Order: sequence, then structure tokens, then C-alpha cells
Amino acid sequence: MKNSHLVLLVLVVTMFIVPSCNKPSVIGGELLEQDQVNIAFTDSVTIVAKTIVADSIQTFDLDNQLDFFLCGDLEDPIFGGVKATNYVQGRLSFNNPQFLPTDEIDSVVLELVYDTIAMYGNFLESHTISVHRLTEDLDNSDSYYSNDAFMFDPMPLGTKTFIPDPVSTVPVISYYDDEARFDTLIPLLRVPLDNSFAQEIFDLEEMDSTVFSNDTLFLEQFKGFYIETEGVNKESLLSFQYRNVGSRVQIYYTRQDTIPKQFDLIFSNASVKTVSFDHYGASTSQMSPFIENTSLGDSLLFVQGMEGVNVSFKFPYIEDLNDLIINKATLELTVATLPGDDIEIFEPGDQLLLSEKTEDGELLLIEDVIRAFNVGNISVFGGELETDEMMDLHTYTLNLSGVLQDMVAGEVSNEVILTMFLSTQRANRSIIFGPQHSTYPAKLNITYTDN
Repeated sequence: MKNSHLVLLVLVVTMFIVPSCNKPSVIGGELLEQDQVNIAFTDSVTIVAKTIVADSIQTFDLDNQLDFFLCGDLEDPIFGGVKATNYVQGRLSFNNPQFLPTDEIDSVVLELVYDTIAMYGNFLESHTISVHRLTEDLDNSDSYYSNDAFMFDPMPLGTKTFIPDPVSTVPVISYYDDEARFDTLIPLLRVPLDNSFAQEIFDLEEMDSTVFSNDTLFLEQFKGFYIETEGVNKESLLSFQYRNVGSRVQIYYTRQDTIPKQFDLIFSNASVKTVSFDHYGASTSQMSPFIENTSLGDSLLFVQGMEGVNVSFKFPYIEDLNDLIINKATLELTVATLPGDDIEIFEPGDQLLLSEKTEDGELLLIEDVIRAFNVGNISVFGGELETDEMMDLHTYTLNLSGVLQDMVAGEVSNEVILTMFLSTQRANRSIIFGPQHSTYPAKLNITYTDN
């Protein structure tokens, strides 16, 4: 069953989902003075944990679009190779442009605004980007997922080898209303495309004078772009902002030998913009033996964005606490670093989430996460990466007080799923010590009141 953490998260943030009625709050609740003598603590609850393969995740819906789009081919020393590719529709910047048979194409440039938040790894290495023509229709009334792929012409419209520069601004000349305008744009990548592509666009008008009257007719002729990076064994993934107005295709041309002009194809809010992930190296990676293996899960667990892997935590005897009131429950996790790994390059995730799995396999954020977003403070839930410089330790502490009380009462499953925050837009991954590790075990810390 397909699921989308991002869809749920946006709904939580924007619509203020209300937790289930008639459930008393157990997060940070004050205890009566006379009850304090009955307070107790345990961290010895049995945990059964394993790494599981993540289901496909939604990467496009017209009402719920991504902000950042990973692109590249990453060779992770622990999780294996993964490739992220992009599909995007170019729409008309305005309807009914008038192109003349005598217009001369000067150049065509695809501009892609860098995203510095989600760029991952050693992105100062060299990349080669390749831009192709889509040959399969995209429909913005449909939803698309991280395992969707679409047909494209193998002959590229343009390629460029470069070292990313997500810091320096880029000066660009634009020609609107037959006047030159000099803009200093935010950091972006400029990929030259073949002039024959622009000439083909211009020639469409001679074939059908109505083709530029609206996007629907235009997209029947030009379906969009497929964007990938070539080569493997890279230590980084790029990330672009297709929803930024600076991301576009600029066609520069000259009229009557003297008048410079410009026409743009834009990636508007109506454009389909989606990303696909292929974890082609996961099956032969160091992580592979741990998948669905609870015995190995006692020692190490793995979580990764990009439709990678999640972690299942089960508390098989939690209902034995049904006579207790759970005052606070936190899951304490410690990051592991394996030989051959480098967390300076392959950074652990900076935010983890917990979900419940429905009967049909969907992941729904636990009520403790929902409450934290409702009050606009993720720290109420936790899950943030914390670093102890003196001990050289990286840890996560996740609050699951509410859902654990429901588990104790037998109202919900005794399983929670650990995922990466914004997993469609983040390449981060974390290796975590399992519940039987001798020094830094995963622990469920419970403070409770004994009736």
C-alpha cells in the first residue's frame, strides 16, 4: 500500500488535525502531591526491533507539492547505491506568443535553482547533468509516487559537467518587452540545451496555429523534461527548487537581425514536478542482511529517506502494564558509526518521526507527533539529533507517551515505525544501536504511576 508521510505532515501543520476525543493528555501532565510516592521508573521493557523496507511515498499531488527535489546518483558505503531522477512539465510563460519564420535562435538555457537545505554529501565533487525529452504524458490531476517512472528520449537535449556552486549568485540578462534587463539571481545551475529544441518549439506554430493558445494543447506536443545525473560512485546528491520562479527554460532569439527577444517555459504550480528513487545497490549493501531480521536488529538498525528503509519497534508485553498510568515514555536511540562510514559526509538525519501502521499498511503519525505540530513545537515530541561533543555521541529522544498509554490499554497495535522526517526530500540516513547493544542499547524509558 502506498503511503505519504509528507501528505500527512502537511495536513497536520496546515489544518491542525485534532487528536481523538475523550483521551486524557499524558504529555507533561502534573501529578498531585499525594500521588508522587507512587511514581516509578523502568527502562527494561522488552523491545523487538528490525529494519524494514519502506513503501513507496507520494512525490506529487497538485494540492500538496514538494519544495525540494533530490537529483543524482549516490554510492552510500553502508546503504548502497541510490539514484534520484526528476520529471517536470514545462508550461507556457504566457499564451499565444508570436514567432516569425525569420526569428533566429540564439541560445536555450535550462536554469535550476539550487536547494542548499537538502543537498547531501560531498557535493563539491564533479557532476554531469543530462536533460531529456519526456515521451510519456504527465497529468496534474493524478498523484505520483517515488517508484513511478516515465518514458523519455535517450538522446539528451543538453548535458553539462560542473562542480556545484550553491553559494555564488548568477548574473543573467533577460529580454522582456524588447528591453534588456540585468538580473543578479540566487545560486542556480545553467544547462545549455540544443538550439534545435527551441527551433522545434517555434515550428509548432506553423504546424498548428492554436498550439500556443493554452498549456493543454502545448503539452500534447512537448510533454516535459526528464533530468538525471550521469555516472556512479558519487558521494553526493544535488537538490533543486523547481517551484522557485528562477527555475525555467529561457529561449533567447533575435528578430529582424537586431531585436533581442526571449520566451520562457516555466515550472508553474500547475506543472507536474516529481522525483523517482531507485535503491539499486541496497540488496548488496552492508545493510542488506539486517532487513526483516530481528536477531540482527538487536544490534543495529537502519533508517533512510528517499523510500529507503524504516525501523519497526514492537513492545510485545506492553499490555502487562495495564494497571499503570503512563506519565511519560521516551524512546532513546544512539547513532552508530560503522567501519568505512563517514558521518561528516553521510550525515545522520536531523529529525526522526514515529508512526502507527493501519490495517491496510498506511503509516499515520502517532498522536504525540500530531500534538507537537499542533502547538508548533516539534521539541514537544523530540526526535531531533542531539550531539554530545565530549562523549562524541549522537542521540535521539522521541516522546511516545500518548500512544504508549493506548498500547497499554490495548486500543492500538504495540508497534511503531521510525521514519526520516520529510523522507521524500531528504537523503539523510541513520544507523542506530539495537535494543541488545551492550553499551548504547535502544531503550524505552517509562515513568509511571502505580495505582
